[in-house]
Amino acid sequence: MNFDRDEKHISAALNALDSEITPPDLMTGIQNKMQETASPVRKRRVLRPVLIAAAIAALLGVTAFAVSIGDFNWLLGKANVPFGNVVEETYQSADSNGMQFSIIAKKSYSDMSVLYVTLKDTEGLGRVNKDTKIAFRAKDGVQNCSSDLLYFDSETGIATFQLRFGSKEGFDGQPLKLEIEGISYGDRDVGEIKTDIDLAGAVANGENIGEPYEDRTQVPSEKLAIGHLADIAGTNSAWVSSIGVLHGYLTVQVGQPSGLDMYLNCNSLQPYLRAPDGNVVEPMPWGSGFVRTKDMQNITDLSQAAYSFDEHYFDVNTDDLKGYTLCFKGSTRELLKGDWKFDVDFGSIPEAIKTTADIKIDGVQMNDVTLTLHPLGMTLTGNKYANLVDAVVETTHGDVELGRSYADFTDPNGNYQYVWQACSAIDMDSVKAIRIGDNRIEIH
Repeated sequence: MNFDRDEKHISAALNALDSEITPPDLMTGIQNKMQETASPVRKRRVLRPVLIAAAIAALLGVTAFAVSIGDFNWLLGKANVPFGNVVEETYQSADSNGMQFSIIAKKSYSDMSVLYVTLKDTEGLGRVNKDTKIAFRAKDGVQNCSSDLLYFDSETGIATFQLRFGSKEGFDGQPLKLEIEGISYGDRDVGEIKTDIDLAGAVANGENIGEPYEDRTQVPSEKLAIGHLADIAGTNSAWVSSIGVLHGYLTVQVGQPSGLDMYLNCNSLQPYLRAPDGNVVEPMPWGSGFVRTKDMQNITDLSQAAYSFDEHYFDVNTDDLKGYTLCFKGSTRELLKGDWKFDVDFGSIPEAIKTTADIKIDGVQMNDVTLTLHPLGMTLTGNKYANLVDAVVETTHGDVELGRSYADFTDPNGNYQYVWQACSAIDMDSVKAIRIGDNRIEIH
């Protein structure tokens, strides 16, 4: 409980009883409930004992009275929090453009950390919903592992996200510098968008690079030159950048504003062709993408990205495109930038289980690898490369499968790290052994 904050709320509420009660600007669901209560005169008689009881409860440390909308106790009562039994309650808040981000829980073990963050639209414009996504970044050396919408409360309009991070250097004594750069919301299906681009003419006037590959699943390494052929109607500023032929594939390059990262683009679009007979021709199941600065220069830092480009490939006869129509399907979203910055100090970092072992993965013998296991997951550190394989933690309660996350090979000392994340907190007292592929390492 934050006594200073709670006492201020209690004092403000008591003072309000001596003046005319004005209905607060709350979400619709809460406001309707308040309207069902008695008149302002009767509210005075009922609320004062309740508030006095809340003040007494705060002094006594009784948390049942201290639960407020959007705090950690509220979340624990509403959602199935994967790491709720290991994280610690905290409170930091930042407001920008009518959006309030609050960090309500945190925890770090060794080289991993987890945060629970709430997002609220303080202007009540409906910009927070179950489809809202966020873009964020942290200081150098920190991996932005994941951002998952954990829970959305439709009555209060508060969304809670679980953020996970990894760092070779660990988080002991190093605060996590977190910057949430923006959100996207308002997903809208664009339906079928037909363009009036003359495909045959675009191919004749466009680039034609490379001979067809023998392996028709190979992705072209070249990119078409950036340009502007036509806007894509019904979207947020997306356009057909260029059309040409790369290694025999009809290639369609699509551009759009970015400015955050490649996962928060305003538009999620996929081109397809309508053949003269009306049949749909889908692109190859893979594509490629890249980003550029506002001056269309190559990117050295994703935070400099102003535009993103995707190239889609069609395995069709590029000499016979008469009557074909380039179409698009997908969705478009609103994008809101802001300035939400946090310094998260995890305090004392609990000890993790560390052990060394000789293991063999995919035919590669690795000696004296270090395994670091804690409630958030496991990291393997060694000096040889091997394909990432499945890992399982054996416990007295049964096996716990770990999800593959990422590999880091940037250590100047020649070491590499493989990271496996737990889906929920591992009970360390129950751990018996670790299995990595066909290897079993007992934990004593």
